[in-house]
Amino acid sequence: MVVLVLRRLALAIPVLLCVMTIAFVATLNTPGDPLAGLLPDNPTPEQYAQARREFGLDEPGAQQWLHYVTRTATGDLGRSLRTRKQVNEDLGRAATATLELSLIAFAITGVVGVTLGVLSAASAGRPLDHALNVVTAAGAAAPIFWTAIMAQLVFYAWLQWLPPGGRIDEYTFLLSPFPERTGAYLVDSIVALDWPALASVLAHLLLPAVILAYRAVGLVVRITRSAM
Repeated sequence: MVVLVLRRLALAIPVLLCVMTIAFVATLNTPGDPLAGLLPDNPTPEQYAQARREFGLDEPGAQQWLHYVTRTATGDLGRSLRTRKQVNEDLGRAATATLELSLIAFAITGVVGVTLGVLSAASAGRPLDHALNVVTAAGAAAPIFWTAIMAQLVFYAWLQWLPPGGRIDEYTFLLSPFPERTGAYLVDSIVALDWPALASVLAHLLLPAVILAYRAVGLVVRITRSAM
């Protein structure tokens, strides 16, 4: 088993190099200037040259690729052209938010899926069972991006019950800021006993968590019904 794992890892290295090279070449040959959105209007030649040196764009393509591979291998992903922060820092914040959302969706999937599966099995052949079959089949068949767009259209654009995206209302965060100890806003707002922020975080989490769970709930319902 150890030999097999090592062999798989060894085979993954050239594949990763190929993918990184293709992505690098495609980015290098993309029309447009990557510094266009970073510099002020009508930058001076000195400002433009300094920005190119700062991001290593004044180096030959082969040298840029070598730096790209070596820095990526050591975990140094550089700075974002958009936020001007370290990419690792941005990825860390995004990963924490993704983990928070995934765990909530997982909890919804387990609780709702098992509950509906038991109800479906207990009412086998009855109208409730047929209705649950239709709802779960629709969740498994519909593309998740389409479901998300429809949910935003209904609950945000039409009913205005839930926000369209984000993690917390910016106005609420300005009025009631809380220390970001873990980066998970749900946990941090609870630890800080900041109830207005907690309500805003839950409102922003509800729609994407339910959308993510909807597709998986259909599978859990069918498995639970069969097991019952």
